[in-house]
Formats: sequence, structure tokens, C-alpha cells
Amino acid sequence: MYRFSTDDGNWIIKFSPQFHAESAEREAIVRALLEIQRDINGYSHGESFLIHDPAMGIIVFKVEKIPSFIVNVSAMVTWDKWFIHDEKGTRKDSNIRKGGKQP
Repeated sequence: MYRFSTDDGNWIIKFSPQFHAESAEREAIVRALLEIQRDINGYSHGESFLIHDPAMGIIVFKVEKIPSFIVNVSAMVTWDKWFIHDEKGTRKDSNIRKGGKQP
């Protein structure tokens, strides 16, 4: 669990028990949240948002404001688990290269 402060109050960053990441990845996620801390204040209780990280993939967050200001880190979706849904149907994105790199 991590903490940071904004003009609107003190925030707690919690990682879901189902969320598995190395310590370095968790630190990178916390640094990313610190960069957007003012934006987080604008989210309502229960809203979710995503951060796209070129090395890790997509990280999913949920905001709680009752009873405390909490940002829950709930999931990380790596590139190899991305699917595209469009007029052609649903399929893995063949343009995403293995190894966590975006084309």
C-alpha cells in the first residue's frame, strides 16, 4: 500500500489481491499515478480509468472516495492478451509483437 497527497486530500494506493506484479512494476505504477494525481481528483467514486504503459500493457484502476480516497489497482493486461473487436469480428491483434512491445 502506498500513499500520496493532493490539494483535495490524502490518497491511498491499494493493489488488488489478484494483482500480481514485480516490485519494480508496482513502483512504476505508483510513479505514473503521481504524475496524474491532479486528474485523479476529478474522478467520482466508483469510476475507473486506464493507464497505457508501453512496457507493461494496460493497467486498470478504480477510484473510491467513500470513506477514504483510494485508488485500487485491479488488473494489468499485457499485450499478448489484447483482442481487437471491429467489423471483422473479434481476434487477437496480430500487429502486437511479443515481448511487451507495441508496434
